[in-house]
Amino acid sequence: MTNQQENKQSLQINYQNSEITVTGDNQQLLLDQAEKAGVAIPYSCRGGKCGRCKVQLTEGEVSILNNEALTDEEKEQGYILACSTIPLSDITLKH
Repeated sequence: MTNQQENKQSLQINYQNSEITVTGDNQQLLLDQAEKAGVAIPYSCRGGKCGRCKVQLTEGEVSILNNEALTDEEKEQGYILACSTIPLSDITLKH
């Protein structure tokens, strides 16, 4: 078992606009987990460069791999890019 698998934790992801809460994990990107849950989050590049998959984090903690497509104002308002963010705790998103 790899170190990453040993650290894998289940967590709750609440998609407010869809009124869906699913069990996710702290290993996969938010966009991938949303797709598995049947939650449609628009995207284009899947690399954090276009900003199309922007969602607002209202609760919880995440690891941001790339957010260069966001303005400083959007970052201050809690926006993240689903294609390049991994949840670290139970989270709630507006999408």
